[in-house]
Amino acid sequence: MANPVDVCHITNMLCTELEIEYFKKKNGLKDFFIIGRIGRANDAKFDLITLDGFAQFAKNNNHVRFLLVGATPNILEYARHIQILEKLIIVENTSDLKQLLKYYQAMDVFLAASRIGESFGLVIAEAMAAAIPVVTVSIPHKDNAQIELVDNELTGLVVERNINDIANALLYLYHNEHVRKDFGKAAKKKIWKDYRAETIVSSFEQLIYRHFNMDIFSDHESLIQSFSDQMLLEYTRRCDDLWHTDRR
Repeated sequence: MANPVDVCHITNMLCTELEIEYFKKKNGLKDFFIIGRIGRANDAKFDLITLDGFAQFAKNNNHVRFLLVGATPNILEYARHIQILEKLIIVENTSDLKQLLKYYQAMDVFLAASRIGESFGLVIAEAMAAAIPVVTVSIPHKDNAQIELVDNELTGLVVERNINDIANALLYLYHNEHVRKDFGKAAKKKIWKDYRAETIVSSFEQLIYRHFNMDIFSDHESLIQSFSDQMLLEYTRRCDDLWHTDRR
C-alpha cells in the first residue's frame, strides 16, 4: 500500500500561469529550460550523479538551469568542482505548500536520484500531481519505490544509474515538448487514481472491516492487494524496463 497524497489539496493550491511567470522572472528563470530537484538538505537523499548528468546535458546549452531545493555544502562544492555552479538556482526548503508548488511548476522536468533510494518518493508524487514529467534512476539493490511511481515512457523516464542515460533522457525531453506534456498529464492522472489520500484511507478502513468480519460501505474501490508472485513479476518487469537512447 502506497503513502497517501493529498491530491485534492495540491490541485486546489496550484499556481496560475501568471504566478509562475512572475516567479520565473523574479528568480532569473524566464526563457530557460528548467530541470529541478526538491528534497531534504541531506547528502544521503541526493545522488551526485544527478549533477553529473545535468552537467553533461547542459555542456553545450546556455539556456538550461537547475532549480535545486535542499542543497548541502557537499552538493554545492561538487557543483563548483564540475563547474556548473552558475547554472544552479539555489532556493531554501520551505513548509509552505504554495511556495513548493511554485518550484515544481517552474520545472520542465523533475530529476530524482537518491543515494539511498526511495521507500515511497513523496516529492516525486508531488511533482507528478503537479503534472511535471519525471526522470528517475533505478537502483534495484536499494530502496527502489521510484520505479513503481514512475511508469517508464508513460509518466516519465526510468534510467540506469549512469551519466549518459541521465543526460540523454534530459536531452530527449528537452527536444520533445509534446512528450513532456503527455507524460505530465499521465503522471497527474496516475497520482489521482492510485495515491489519493481519500482512496488510501478508505482502503485501510476496508481492510480493518474485513479483519473483524464487518460490513463494508465505501464509495472507493480498495487498492490493497494480497502479496503474490504476480507482484514480484511486475517489479522485475519494471527493473528491466529502462529507457535508453536507442529506444527513442
